[in-house]
Amino acid sequence: MLLRMMRIRRLLPLIGLLIFGYILTTLDFESIAHLFSQIPLFFLLLSLTCIVPILFMTLLEWQLLLRIHKINMGLFDSLKNILIGYFYGFITPGGIGAYTRTIYMKECTTASMQQCTANIILLNAIDYVSLLVMGLVGSVFLGMYFAEFSSYLVPILLLLVFSGIGLYLFFMKKNFVERIFQRLLSSSWMQKKNFGDDTTVSFYTDFPRIRSLSVPFSVAIAGWMVRYVLFYFVGILFGILIPWYYVVLFGILGDIIGSLPITVYGLGTREATLIGLFSVFHISENAVVSLSLFWFVLVWMFPSVLGAVIVIYDDIKKHRLSSKNV
Repeated sequence: MLLRMMRIRRLLPLIGLLIFGYILTTLDFESIAHLFSQIPLFFLLLSLTCIVPILFMTLLEWQLLLRIHKINMGLFDSLKNILIGYFYGFITPGGIGAYTRTIYMKECTTASMQQCTANIILLNAIDYVSLLVMGLVGSVFLGMYFAEFSSYLVPILLLLVFSGIGLYLFFMKKNFVERIFQRLLSSSWMQKKNFGDDTTVSFYTDFPRIRSLSVPFSVAIAGWMVRYVLFYFVGILFGILIPWYYVVLFGILGDIIGSLPITVYGLGTREATLIGLFSVFHISENAVVSLSLFWFVLVWMFPSVLGAVIVIYDDIKKHRLSSKNV
């Protein structure tokens, strides 16, 4: 039964890809090429800088969380780990590879493997819950003006919120979580990486109280706002000229629906959601999909490439050092 469920779960990402494939069949690629040709090259290149304020806000949020969690990691190492997480998350199903940041984090701090993992989980949870809260508030606002959307957006968002609460309660079962880490750290691979020494350290060492997370949570919301305001400005390049707050709200809802585990990095489900939302303002599918994919390149592919460069450079550096020692 368990094996059958795991196989079904592996097939879930195909749903989003099938949706994405169907959307591609409905597009006019000549119109899309014309859209891009109308954008000055200077503005296309300038768009690459969108990742800078996004990374800055993520870095600020993480540094605040690290201090609360009593983990000391420098700005440069934090930025490296963020980009490494982008790379491994990009090349693995469901972005699960982003959790390799715990290994790199362990190498550049004195924290245990359990503490590093707890910190990364907290960071991701703060990001996701803050996005859900913004989406829930925004969908209520959207439902006031477009009643046809509220009937299905609010239930989905409520489901996601309660799922997040359920995950939090799950991790509060301390004995269960500790047993999982004991088994992981006792594995031969962990012993080889010298992480097995952490078996006596608790996952909950210096675990922050919810009350102390209010500042990182506020920074996370500010970070999301920065991201979606930039999304609005990039949308102008594709002729999407509607009030900024609608573009911000549509971007939030698109990412929330895209986060459902039925696709790869939101491809398909995000585009389908954005097409439906922007259709209220009679924005063409070609413009919406072009914006969505270009934004995907800016905020996911580009930092992932930077992360890949860092990983390759670090591997070459380690290889040279090991060769010298031999």
